[in-house]
Amino acid sequence: MECTQVDHVQPTHQYELISDVADKQMAIMETLVQDARLKHSELLETYKMVDAAQNRLSCSLTRAHQNVDDATQTLIRIIEDNRRQIIKDLDNAYGAKQLQLTVIDKKVQQMAEKLAQTIEFTSRLVKYAAPTEVMVFKQLLHTRLQVYFSFNPDSNNILQTTCELDFPPLNSNVARQQIISIMGLVRGASEWPQGTISSANAGMP
Repeated sequence: MECTQVDHVQPTHQYELISDVADKQMAIMETLVQDARLKHSELLETYKMVDAAQNRLSCSLTRAHQNVDDATQTLIRIIEDNRRQIIKDLDNAYGAKQLQLTVIDKKVQQMAEKLAQTIEFTSRLVKYAAPTEVMVFKQLLHTRLQVYFSFNPDSNNILQTTCELDFPPLNSNVARQQIISIMGLVRGASEWPQGTISSANAGMP
């Protein structure tokens, strides 16, 4: 049975006739609808902002990838150019030192050959020649041997210097830090809040 058709214990229901409140309630509903339309417009605007942000994010990722690739290729070219220069410097240093050693080697061989010939000649002279014949050659041989004795094939002390080439091994930790410093770090991400937003926090029903 309808509540209005039965008696109730006090206190009784408070009620108003629909005809008396219809306009007021309709106005309230219209206001709610208007507020809903405004909220809907806000959501659509937010959607556009999200879409634009996603597009910017996607484009920035592509651009960042390209920048990383470009930076990497640039570093590779720089390293390769430096490698070629170092190899060239090593080869030049080797060639210069090798030339110095070759000159010394040639002088030593020439002098050793001349000294061997003089020794052979002097030995035969002493063994087979008469004393008077030996005296004839004595001064000449003495002078020549003194030249040999004073001969110094390494007058510039080339053999006293380090006849080795060296290139220190790469310190990978230092190199890694230098590369990080050169290429830089990701900008922007550190400013973003971490984690995801729950539906409750977002105000979703």
